[in-house]
Amino acid sequence: MKTLQMPFKYIQGEKLLEELINFTSFYGENYIFISDSNVKQIIQPKISAIFKNKNYKILNYKKNCTENEIKDLTLKIKKVDCDIIVGIGGGKSLDIAKIIASTLNKVLVIIPTTASTDSATSALSALYNDDGTFLKYIYHNKNPHLILVDTSIIVKAPIRHLVAGMGETLSTYYEAKACYDSKSLNILGGTPSLSSIAISKLALDIILEKGWLAKLSAEQGIINEALDQVVEANIFMSGFGFENSGLAGAHAIHNGIMELDNSNNYLHGEIIAFSTIVQLVIENRQIDEILKIISFCKKINLPHKLSDLGIVDKIDEKVRIISEKACSNDDTMNHMPFKISRNMVYDAIMVADKLGSYE
Repeated sequence: MKTLQMPFKYIQGEKLLEELINFTSFYGENYIFISDSNVKQIIQPKISAIFKNKNYKILNYKKNCTENEIKDLTLKIKKVDCDIIVGIGGGKSLDIAKIIASTLNKVLVIIPTTASTDSATSALSALYNDDGTFLKYIYHNKNPHLILVDTSIIVKAPIRHLVAGMGETLSTYYEAKACYDSKSLNILGGTPSLSSIAISKLALDIILEKGWLAKLSAEQGIINEALDQVVEANIFMSGFGFENSGLAGAHAIHNGIMELDNSNNYLHGEIIAFSTIVQLVIENRQIDEILKIISFCKKINLPHKLSDLGIVDKIDEKVRIISEKACSNDDTMNHMPFKISRNMVYDAIMVADKLGSYE
């Protein structure tokens, strides 16, 4: 059985936040915005101006997408009128908004303020423990009603976030292909389709061809075709690809790295970039292909060796921790098309580190 799912509507362009009411007014009049405190400070004046004649409230979470944070925000929202939940900010804000909207059965609008992850379009949230370690994925019964990508906001975000988004997009095709080959089930319980593989490959091609130019453009605050294409690849194409195909080795290795104490110093896509190189080694990909990905990571300043992720001492011990977690029975390593052992992951990490260390 083949399955596909996606948001009801995806809109990308400049100065779209100003048009939000036009895109959402038919859903209701009472808005709850969920963001972190930094984003709230930035967007509150603009939201206040846009929604001056509407009923709205901006709530911010304290630290992470955890059960305690979600419980606290849900109780607050239940006390007020709410038709539309708007998640605005980075991945954690969006994940929290998805969980709450699903729990309360509210209309969900997602406004990413960075192009740092591919999760915005999906019906999936990543839940973490209070100490920042990964807990589990939560799958929702539907995708967001609207994804609003305002490139005039995206271009003002730290360049590191755009680059991290490219790091995650690097993994999408390789993980999608692994799931396709292994006939693993996606979120809807179906096998990956050719459509999801094709869009994943297109996202990879765009990143490799236009990623550096997009980074240089964003550094100058310029919105051009290269930046626009990379933003679409990071947010929509990669999101469509992973959701309709699945996750595999790279994300399992990411979750292993998240077990280390200093992992919270790095963005999701930064960790995924190195994890993708490890998956390519596990798969015994052609060396030219592996080196092409490493070269791209070097060019746009993505992690491509252990030291780039702060793993500089007790390497053997830490790599074994990563390998142990990555091969957990409930993680996505089992979506690879062949059986992966802890020793295989350990060996691949060490080889990937050596390859990435060559200048």
